[in-house]
Amino acid sequence: MSCRLRTVVTSKPDGLAEAVIAALLDLNGDIQHHFQLRAAEFAITPIQAHALQHLTPGQPLLMGKLAGRLDCSNSRVTAIVDRLEEAGLVRRQVPAHNRRAIQLMLTAEGERVRSQVWRRMLDCVPATAGLTQNEQRQLARLLAKALRAHRGAAHLPNAR
Repeated sequence: MSCRLRTVVTSKPDGLAEAVIAALLDLNGDIQHHFQLRAAEFAITPIQAHALQHLTPGQPLLMGKLAGRLDCSNSRVTAIVDRLEEAGLVRRQVPAHNRRAIQLMLTAEGERVRSQVWRRMLDCVPATAGLTQNEQRQLARLLAKALRAHRGAAHLPNAR
């Protein structure tokens, strides 16, 4: 069983920014829990599902690039890929032009799971179920703007 992050506000929020951050943290915890449940239906973890989403059918991807996109260490991505390979969802290959590099390719089963798991994760997300399409578009724009501002101020990467 995993723990979900819950924001504890010990007093009334002093400002709007604190209320926004508290709500985002709570929502993030709930969405992560939702994704854990959906990924488990395919016998994978959310990070493995995320890794599958970064692999394009028919196009190899270097493991180092996947590590960058997942914002994790090479050793961590190796463990993630080990599990995906054991499940028959990806295969490693060594390109002829660089024998030290390792590329990843989706297997046919990996392509099927990649397609289905993301569709299932987005199925009936409680966070968006109560919003109109217009509200969802507005929220997406606001969150993208907040993310750009955060990454710009914190000198974080613009894309994962």
